[in-house]
Amino acid sequence: MLYEVIELSPPAKTLPASTKARAVNEDGSAAGYAYIDNEAEPATWDQGGAPEVPQPLPLEGGAEALNDRGDVVGWFRPSSQTERAFIRQPGGQLEEIAPAPGGDINIAFDINDDGVVVGTERIRTDSIPDVHPFVYDTRGDSLEALGLLPGHVFGFGIAVNEAEHVIGVSTDPQSDSTPTSMRHLFIYREGVMEDLGAGMGEDGPGGLRPCDLNNWDVITGSRVFPGTQITSAFRLDASAAAPSFEDLGQELPAGFAGSFGIGINDDEVIVGAALDETNTPHAMVHFPTGSEAGWHDLNHLLINGHGWELQVATAVSDSGYIVGDGLHRGERRSFLLKPRNLGTDKIADVVWVLIMIIGGGTVDAPGSVGITPGGHPVPIDPQEFKRLWNTLSPSEKDLYLGQAIRSLGSLVADDKRREQVGLAGAAIIEAYRQTFEEGR
Repeated sequence: MLYEVIELSPPAKTLPASTKARAVNEDGSAAGYAYIDNEAEPATWDQGGAPEVPQPLPLEGGAEALNDRGDVVGWFRPSSQTERAFIRQPGGQLEEIAPAPGGDINIAFDINDDGVVVGTERIRTDSIPDVHPFVYDTRGDSLEALGLLPGHVFGFGIAVNEAEHVIGVSTDPQSDSTPTSMRHLFIYREGVMEDLGAGMGEDGPGGLRPCDLNNWDVITGSRVFPGTQITSAFRLDASAAAPSFEDLGQELPAGFAGSFGIGINDDEVIVGAALDETNTPHAMVHFPTGSEAGWHDLNHLLINGHGWELQVATAVSDSGYIVGDGLHRGERRSFLLKPRNLGTDKIADVVWVLIMIIGGGTVDAPGSVGITPGGHPVPIDPQEFKRLWNTLSPSEKDLYLGQAIRSLGSLVADDKRREQVGLAGAAIIEAYRQTFEEGR
């Protein structure tokens, strides 16, 4: 998979400024923050276009999520003394989500396509403030305060899916070993709050949300696994009879130690970050299956990445768009990654097999036989390949051939020849990138 990177620029009136992206929907529209002089304001970007700030413009605030309808939620400061959750519908103004009676602070973190919002609110008391998750349903203008796990003192609602299942983090003051043993992952569904386990690590780089879930109750986040001291990204299927944490940190490429799972889509594609040997974060994507399974540094998957340093990926949509934060020509900027050639991404795999054809037929022949690295014959339908191949431009054909040649190089046993084949593939891909840049 390759991506075109698009800068999510700050509003012109706030330049010079920085941006932070928090969410992306099916259309590639994004939501997040614009910063100037360390003060934030909510911002949205329509498919990577010009930024828009909600009206009336708050004293300070940030957008945390948006759904496929374009509803945006987050927080704002009506005064310097408090923070309040907001919702803004497409074309509408910023509207406050009032907290429960006695509440002085609330923040909205997520919204599903039916308009169900989750977040956290604080109720002031004479002793320890009551901090707990809440659910706000825009369909009936109803607010529900969720309870906490038994014995816990506060909790945060982080994400909600289309089944209205909520996940978050809860803190147990009775734990006395390490800070991470105090932080538990929970899921709230059908009126029941379930403890999914302790060990949740700190929030991701830049204070990003510590967990996310998809519509199948598959969750990603980061935690410290027993016997280790390094935070690792995880995947957990909460729909299983006995959910267990899968340590994705074991699959990191060489040179990385420490990882964060921050966003997940319905295909279980996970985005986040990993730390290199200098403790510098790199934006990462994890594919669950297929020839690309495992972690990939998103900086290596760009077709127009000159001047970019992608540091953290924060969200991924079911259509494959990714947003995150990094540096662009030295300026702190958010990015939108647009998958290239949507619907034809399997061509790379087809070409990779075709290169290794032994005695195969022509494209008009009834069939060809490819040989996999394991020596097993695989039938190839030339008509399907021909139809997809003819949809590409000459330069795009070169791009996929370059990918195939580079992949083929990894199979060559001789070190020198393997390097030569890999360089040949990389040169073809680089020529495509230059052509792409010149055409913009």
